[in-house]
Amino acid sequence: MPEFNFHYPLGGLFVLIGSIGFLKGFDFLAAQSVKRLLEMAARPQGESGRS
Repeated sequence: MPEFNFHYPLGGLFVLIGSIGFLKGFDFLAAQSVKRLLEMAARPQGESGRS
């Protein structure tokens, strides 16, 4: 009977944690972009935000 290798489930767990972290980070950055775009749309057209 072959012995059980722990590196397979641990590797899968690390990949799962990494992919969840990547998606959460991407979601955070997308929310920041949407927030910035909404702020720009709410600003009057004469103001460009640059000095």
